Amino acid sequence: MLSSANCLQCCIVMHFYAGMTTRNGKQRRLEDPPESRDVSRPPATSTKPATRKSTDIWLIGHPSASITGAKLPNCRQVMKYVMYLRNDPENIRKKVTNEEIAYEVVDSVLVFWNMARIKTKYRHHCMNDVMKLWNEWQSLLKNKSRQSDPSNRRADFVARLDTLFDIGAPDAIEAINKSRLLSAKKKQDDVDFYLDQQHCRLIVR
Repeated sequence: MLSSANCLQCCIVMHFYAGMTTRNGKQRRLEDPPESRDVSRPPATSTKPATRKSTDIWLIGHPSASITGAKLPNCRQVMKYVMYLRNDPENIRKKVTNEEIAYEVVDSVLVFWNMARIKTKYRHHCMNDVMKLWNEWQSLLKNKSRQSDPSNRRADFVARLDTLFDIGAPDAIEAINKSRLLSAKKKQDDVDFYLDQQHCRLIVR
């Protein structure tokens, strides 16, 4: 007869092998994983996230979701915002036109000019200025692969990108000097700021 210790040992062994048998009666190897699967973790994907370099726009740089800063916006800021809006999935789905995008960019630019108290051109004229900048870039893009730069058009465009996107009215300075709401010092400060933004762009507000 088996002793109590031997009976206990047999029961443990039988219980161990019973646990290695699956529901369909097949025996499972020790290294097999359990039948239940963890679905809390998403499957691995080989898709690589877009890098900043891969989203750079030729001559322009990385698109920007807004226009910020303590100066009046320059042409590069305007084009970066244009590129962001043109590639926005919602705008693509709604088939937003280039003119509509240009108006949205103008409205953002006008905020800075209004804060600086500088008179601007009419809104539709400002929109045309955005479209001219866009069309010039489009024209250069057609010859992107060309090594030469006939008439320095590409170099001139790149240099202009970092200059003021000037939507000031022809009589902007005159309007500042005629203002009855500003002191003489404020008038001079506004004129100096505008002239600075047109050239060296050192003054910030």
